[in-house]
Amino acid sequence: MKSFLIVISLLFVGLFTSSAQTFPNIPLPVGVMGFIQYDQLGTPVINGGVAAIYPVNGQYGLYMTSTALLTPQKEIDPITQKSFYAVTTAFRQGLHKDMFDTGRWSFLLGGDIGPSIGNSSSASTSFSVNFSSSIVVTPYYQLNPAISLVFPIRGVYIKNVGWNPELEFGVVINLSKLPKAKT
Repeated sequence: MKSFLIVISLLFVGLFTSSAQTFPNIPLPVGVMGFIQYDQLGTPVINGGVAAIYPVNGQYGLYMTSTALLTPQKEIDPITQKSFYAVTTAFRQGLHKDMFDTGRWSFLLGGDIGPSIGNSSSASTSFSVNFSSSIVVTPYYQLNPAISLVFPIRGVYIKNVGWNPELEFGVVINLSKLPKAKT
């Protein structure tokens, strides 16, 4: 036990006495997006969300996305029998490749994966966690250097149902192309 405490003490001293602290290189997003989504099997069929787009390797046209989908659902409190709106959330991480560009249009192909957290229809639990993945084709139109429109088509495979296409429309603010602030 004594040697363990000595090792921990030395590590602790080494962490806080080094002259140069290095922090991880965290990439900032090159774009943020707000979008609406049509899901024919969802309730409701129209929902929306936000996403951030990060460069993985600009030379090869690889991008990572972090997406949060928010879906309102009307629920009934089992005790008071009053209705209220709850929110189901889904978080996805994706990897996308810029396949080709023509004029102001770009076409990306990729996929994403992540958990969905929502209300459960089971009486034994108040929420459920599901896991999903999808393939995505994204036409991308650049209106100007700072604003782009995206039209993702997401294919989600659902057990015992098959492929469910989800259509999205979003507006992307290209953070790297915004004009500099005036001082």
